[in-house]
Amino acid sequence: MDKIDIEVKMFSKLKKFLPAGSTGDTAIISIEKGATLKDLKKFLDIPVDTFDGIVIDAKNEEIEDSYVLADGESVTFYATVAGG
Repeated sequence: MDKIDIEVKMFSKLKKFLPAGSTGDTAIISIEKGATLKDLKKFLDIPVDTFDGIVIDAKNEEIEDSYVLADGESVTFYATVAGG
């Protein structure tokens, strides 16, 4: 199967979900071509209640789980912030 490379960024408490060998808050993930955002979240094993937002290539728009990832895209996960 063909693979694509996705840059994944996570900050704060989410960094622990980056694969071993990641540099700082960034990792390059090789995933199957045709993979969706849902596939990436499953691959990274991130609990749904730990992040509040996802931005792809710095576009500030709502991204559905069915979004098909493209080679070279950057996916940033933002942690859920508790407040009171």
